[in-house]
Amino acid sequence: MTAKRIQPRWWSSVCWPRSTFISVFYIRAASAVFPYGEQRCREIGAFRQWTKKQTDDPIFKAYRKEYKKRFAWIKAGRITDEQFYAWSEQAREEKKKCDREIISLEEFQQWLRDSKI
Repeated sequence: MTAKRIQPRWWSSVCWPRSTFISVFYIRAASAVFPYGEQRCREIGAFRQWTKKQTDDPIFKAYRKEYKKRFAWIKAGRITDEQFYAWSEQAREEKKKCDREIISLEEFQQWLRDSKI
């Protein structure tokens, strides 16, 4: 992306301090390049930290893998939205049980594989 001046140089220096002009230009250019849109850096950073923390959790990994697989089934037309969201609620409950160590990881993974929609 090549940088183009929005206003002539004399206009920006008279009306705005130079740093403000550069900041406004950068924000406009960055919003066109970055897909995050209106999210703030704090929100983006919090999400990245949460994601990084979840990568070491085998329970979350198993749940997320099955969730993504079944969500793709909606796009493929294999299941309806209602069926998916009903399964999703059940899967969250089973995940909570596994997090609380009521059931083991192996039992949770078996439930994910065998659960019917």
